[in-house]
Amino acid sequence: MDIKDEAVLRLTRPRLLDAARLLGRAFWSDPWEAYLFPDESERTIMEEKFFNIMLRYSMICGEVYTTSSFKGIIAWHFYGDKRGRIVDGEADPRRRLRATIGDGPFERLRSAVPSLIESQKRIMPEPHCYLQFLGVEPGQQGKGYGGQLITPVLKYADERGLPCYLETMREENMLFYDKHGFKLVQAKQLPNEGPFTWHLIRNPMKQS
Repeated sequence: MDIKDEAVLRLTRPRLLDAARLLGRAFWSDPWEAYLFPDESERTIMEEKFFNIMLRYSMICGEVYTTSSFKGIIAWHFYGDKRGRIVDGEADPRRRLRATIGDGPFERLRSAVPSLIESQKRIMPEPHCYLQFLGVEPGQQGKGYGGQLITPVLKYADERGLPCYLETMREENMLFYDKHGFKLVQAKQLPNEGPFTWHLIRNPMKQS
């Protein structure tokens, strides 16, 4: 299938495990995943478990999309917008994270995430679209799938006058995001020897 013929589709439950595995492959060498799962011999299976839970959460609280040929995955959350939803208590899949990924990765996650949340609240106190994950199948990167996946919600954000926000732990990713209107607003290392993190925002584009 030519990329021009691809469509962006909402991820369905039957493909959840495939999506978790795809993200695991896409993020295997990402500093964030290396920080959470430093043991390379177990990282692949642990990433699958981690992304399975996080995608379940995003499918409840946000929106997750893929392409027709399943070349990439993108997950968005919507803060202060009608597309955003809230889940807590037993319905929150993240309650199973410690039991699923183990004490070590969970404690590293718990030590780093508050810093990410604090930055997001301080940088983006207003309603916004948050890009949680964007991963493209290794071997298919650089062919346009990432741009195809990110465009629909960027268009929605422009129509609604909403800014967009994301963090990346790979400096080279900023070239891609810059092409789509994102600008660097903060760079810092996460606590407890966590990865260096770049925080980017995209202001809504004026509609012609």
